[in-house]
Amino acid sequence: MKNAIPVLILCFFSAVSCAKKEASYIIETIDGIKVVRNLPGKADSVSTPISFVEDLVLGGEGSGGVDLFYAPVDIDADTAGRVYVLDGKDMTVKQFDRNGDFLRAMGKAGQGPGEFEHATNLEIPPDGRILVADPYRLRYSFFSAEGAFLSSSTMDGYVEGLSSGKNGRCVAGYQDGGRSEYLVGDVDLGTGRFSPVFRRPAFWPARVSNDRFRYDLPHFVRWAVDSRGRLIVGAAVDFEFSVFDAAGVLAFKFKKDRVRVPVEGEMRAKVEEMTALRSPFQKAPNPYLKDLVFPAFESLAVDEKDRIWVESYQPKWHDRINPETSYDVFSPDGVFLFSASLPGHITSKLLFKNGSLYVLKKDSSGFPLAVRFKIRE
Repeated sequence: MKNAIPVLILCFFSAVSCAKKEASYIIETIDGIKVVRNLPGKADSVSTPISFVEDLVLGGEGSGGVDLFYAPVDIDADTAGRVYVLDGKDMTVKQFDRNGDFLRAMGKAGQGPGEFEHATNLEIPPDGRILVADPYRLRYSFFSAEGAFLSSSTMDGYVEGLSSGKNGRCVAGYQDGGRSEYLVGDVDLGTGRFSPVFRRPAFWPARVSNDRFRYDLPHFVRWAVDSRGRLIVGAAVDFEFSVFDAAGVLAFKFKKDRVRVPVEGEMRAKVEEMTALRSPFQKAPNPYLKDLVFPAFESLAVDEKDRIWVESYQPKWHDRINPETSYDVFSPDGVFLFSASLPGHITSKLLFKNGSLYVLKKDSSGFPLAVRFKIRE
């Protein structure tokens, strides 16, 4: 049963001023859950009150030394402003000071303590330790800011991504192959134990790629943790997100109306050809192969004001460098605020720390960069 409440009635309680413009969202109650539905058109016309200026650039075509990145996969920063980049090819974490001067490398390829087989994620929790996830070894490794290996813990399963909040909550996601589910939940960093909060069906394949393109089927899941320890999570089949409180209880959902974008032409033909044969890993037919559409979004992040940044999905052609990357920005209550663009082809989720923004991106020639932006509002 739906119970829609016009937003004009709620303006008194909202952080968004509604006095001088038409309603841009409505609030509904669906199955007992509050849902904030952002309307199209009006919300898209909101001006952008924020801009970004490159403050530090590491790597690139002219780089030939310690700041040369081969295949960077994640970036983070600590409270002292030091920048950390996890390179997925040489299996090291490179540490730079706040001015961009190289300090040290942490870890190396291998299977021993402090070594990685296929590290995929880097995270710096509030306690200041450097946390690296190595899913192939089912292991988390911890380093000090001075580069010393501290300890490791075992994962419950193959993780895909890590996010931590200021309250110490650490969240990971992984696919449970036994039940064909994708799970997102809390990780105990001492034991590696995983406690699911969000789950949805998972299907084979997750993506299709060749030497021309990569197509992501839209059932992938993204999440972020805000300063209050709330978990924001959604699957890219739709532009809808669930917000769980620090105890793991669903508080509300928010969404934005959108038009589904079909996959057409060369990409569609090749995806259909490459997925025609059933895989032995496929336990149930993938329903998203029947009507190929692009995902509703790409990544999810939360800034230091707890605003929620949702990256617009762009088709991935290997020979194309996007001149900019676009985001829709929502209030902590799920109300659309504005759209913003970052210059360049961003390849990582956004990281907001120390009043700055840190990302991985490609330059115009396709070389990987680690970039820090100043934020101007």
